[in-house]
Amino acid sequence: MPNRTVMIMVGLDGVGKTTLLATMYHELSRFENQFGFKLAASKDTQLDLQEAYQKLSTIIAQPTFTPTGSLLKGTAGIIERPFEILFKGKKELDLVFCDIAGGIIRAEPGNQDFDEFKQRLEQAIVIVNVIDGSALVEGDELLLEQKNDPAQIYQLLQPILTKNNQQNHLLLFVITKCEAWLKNEKSQKKLETAFETQYKMILKLIDELDNTVSVLIP
Repeated sequence: MPNRTVMIMVGLDGVGKTTLLATMYHELSRFENQFGFKLAASKDTQLDLQEAYQKLSTIIAQPTFTPTGSLLKGTAGIIERPFEILFKGKKELDLVFCDIAGGIIRAEPGNQDFDEFKQRLEQAIVIVNVIDGSALVEGDELLLEQKNDPAQIYQLLQPILTKNNQQNHLLLFVITKCEAWLKNEKSQKKLETAFETQYKMILKLIDELDNTVSVLIP
């Protein structure tokens, strides 16, 4: 019987969670014919993500800035997006990707969506923290808190990661909107230093844990 893995994306409004999900699905879908690997989405998820990617592609092609609006419908709370991972036609893994609205992170305990979010977070093996790169590097403290709020992310993750030492976790820090800092080694170092400085509490926590591995992905 295939394993079931729960993934969840964590980040505030406007950091690029939907953009990341749509582009990730689009890129992974391209591997099917090359390596025998296939990421198969449920029909509704496939249609939603294809539509979101098409909207995004249209926006990117515009000569001037165009507001994106909402790329995916129905993310006012939490949506489970089921996938299957197949290798050479055989299903190897059931993957449930929990898509959340950014505002849930700051909801008060007792809020139905927040409580459901915490339950999904406890179930997740893979946690993706999406970070706004422009706010990370160039933003002041107020903008950093508005866009990324590392202290809030720490408060969410600390009890989850330390609650059960038998549960392994993969924590992915994905930095979006950071193209300007990937052009050369000096600017890349600036990006990495900003991340290490702003997220030092979380990194220190991970360093003390035996059950959690983290990866930085600009």
